[in-house]
Parts: sequence; structure tokens; C-alpha cells
Amino acid sequence: VAELRCQYYAESERYHIIGCDVLEESWLKVLPAAEHAIVVMEGLSMYLPLPQLQDLFRRLEQKFPQLSLITDAYTEFGVRASAWKNPIQSVGAAVCTGIDEPQLLNCGTLTFRTRLCMTPEEKIQELKGFEQRFFRLMFAGKASDSIYRIYTYGKE
Repeated sequence: VAELRCQYYAESERYHIIGCDVLEESWLKVLPAAEHAIVVMEGLSMYLPLPQLQDLFRRLEQKFPQLSLITDAYTEFGVRASAWKNPIQSVGAAVCTGIDEPQLLNCGTLTFRTRLCMTPEEKIQELKGFEQRFFRLMFAGKASDSIYRIYTYGKE
């Protein structure tokens, strides 16, 4: 999946796509040692069974003294809906975890902080007419919230 993402997203000095098996302990050695880390998990949480996702959070919590983590997640409804049509199926991945209760991923001192809006209202206000109405309906309203969410976690 990482190779596929690299076709669409450019890496930079501050943004890296790490192609690895996050279920293996050894991948954490790729991450530099640091007092504080910011981890952005894009497009990962929905593809791991809940116990494995909780274990990943536990290992990150143990590695970094201070940690800020942001992850996207399908809801339980989003998992059911993705079975119908999801482009990721073309690479053999299957969606298996929906998270309606972000506290399920709390571990030790790494705890849920907030749920972010996928598209902030001020950005929608920059659009006009049909585009504004469509975007609000599809990417900022109840429809999108019933399928997809962004959660933040912190450890201090």
C-alpha cells in the first residue's frame, strides 16, 4: 500500500511514507528516538483488527515520553458501507475496524483528546453556490461523520 501511496503523495523532509508491517516490533526502530513525537497515521486504523490497533498504540505510547497522535478512522457504519465499493480492495486490503468510540484506543497515558472536523467550516465558506452545498453535505455534515472521522490522542 505504501508504494501505491507514493504514486499520489510526495515525500518531503517532514513527511515520510514508511512501508512496513506495523504488527512487527522491529519497524519502531525505523523511527528516530525523540523526547516528543507527532505521529500521523493516515489510512491505517481501518485495516487492522481492534486488538492489533490497540497494541500498536501501546507500543507507540511506550516508545515516546511525549506523544501526539492523529489518526483517521472509519465508523462501524463506514466499515459496512466500504464492503460495497472501496478502491483499496484492488490491492487486496480489507477494511475490518470501525471506531465509533475513540476511547477504545486509550492505553496507559496515551488518551483520546478530540475529534476533528474533516473540513472546517471556514474552508467551506470559501466555496460558492453548488460546490459549497455539495461539499458541506458530503464532507462536513452528518453524512461524512457517519462514515469517517479524525481523532487525536495525546500523552504528556
